Amino acid sequence: MAHIEKYNRAAVGHLIAHYDRQAENIGNEGVDRTRSHLNYNLAAELQPQRQGDFIKKRCSEVKVQKRKDVNVMCTWVVTAPQDLPEAEQAAFFKAAFNFMAARYGQENVISAYVHMDETTPHMHFAFVPVVEDKKKGGFKVSAKERIDRNELRSFHYELEKAVSDALGHTVSILNGATKEGNKTIADLKQKTAAKKIEIAEKTEKIADNRIKKAKERTYAAEQAAAAAEAKANKHEQKKEKLKAEKKQLQSDVDDLQKDISDAESHLKALQGAILTSKQVSQVTFKKTLTGAIKGISEEELRNLKVTAAFVDEMKRKEKEFDKREKAAAAAEAKAAIANSLRKKDEEIIAELDKKILFLTEKYDIAQELAAEANKRKISSVMSREQIKKNAAVIHQKIEAEHKEQEQIRRKKGRSR
Repeated sequence: MAHIEKYNRAAVGHLIAHYDRQAENIGNEGVDRTRSHLNYNLAAELQPQRQGDFIKKRCSEVKVQKRKDVNVMCTWVVTAPQDLPEAEQAAFFKAAFNFMAARYGQENVISAYVHMDETTPHMHFAFVPVVEDKKKGGFKVSAKERIDRNELRSFHYELEKAVSDALGHTVSILNGATKEGNKTIADLKQKTAAKKIEIAEKTEKIADNRIKKAKERTYAAEQAAAAAEAKANKHEQKKEKLKAEKKQLQSDVDDLQKDISDAESHLKALQGAILTSKQVSQVTFKKTLTGAIKGISEEELRNLKVTAAFVDEMKRKEKEFDKREKAAAAAEAKAAIANSLRKKDEEIIAELDKKILFLTEKYDIAQELAAEANKRKISSVMSREQIKKNAAVIHQKIEAEHKEQEQIRRKKGRSR
């Protein structure tokens, strides 16, 4: 492809210094100084003078308007096609030089530097735009007349034909930019910048999607951790309730033991007044005609009453003991169930701990993905200051989320 630029006297000095690489700072970050020795000037034999001296000399030989904005130099920048073999690059630039030297006049050629020290090999063909002065006769400098619309429309087609004929095969000079007409360097740079911005926006969109997914995974991990914590709290409450029931059952057993002890003490206190079955059988008595009892002493009668009362009390106690014994057996059964439930709860809590640990690890991975995605995002389009600022904000958010997760784990630890 090729594009043209026009320059006045004020801009010429900077441009010719760029062409011959004489300036220390040429204002182009894409130049690799270690390859500058590969550059060459195809017009060196045709025009051996210094570029600036030649421009002054040539302008003195023709008519030039005395205005600062008069363009005294035009430059075609011809870039080697991407599909051109490297071995044919020198022949390509030579053919392009011969075509343009004949087209614009060898007597007007300033230089034709081929730059091999930039990203893409290209040639700067510089010439003084001299045309015939049809009104006053002779020749004059007029970039406007020399590079008009007709010239821009026909140049690329004719250049492609000339170079293709010289190399013996078709060379793709024409592309999207040249088919639409000539593009300036600024236009091409703007198009390149727009392309980079488009790529950066796509990269940013991908990064946004990755950050969004990472945040979604983080939120899901947090929700799962919260659910696990709630479930653990529920089991903890159930465990506490079982502990309270077990404590109450133990209290009932203790009360029963106390009643048994009291009964045994009461039994010992009554033993001196209670008759044995043998003593009761030895008690003799006779009935009178009126049905009264005789032949039994008052003491024996009192002992019999006490014995009868004791028998009744023992029967009542026996029933109560049977009842409490059954209650104690039920309490022991409940205690066994409570112990079994406690073990199951401990197993569930242990499993929840594993799940919480797994979710925590997923959360950490989500944080790393978010950080990596954000790093890719901001590195594509943002300045270093923006990168630092956004990274600090993201870091603070991640730290806050991490602290919140840590508080959840600590709370769980305390609840145990």
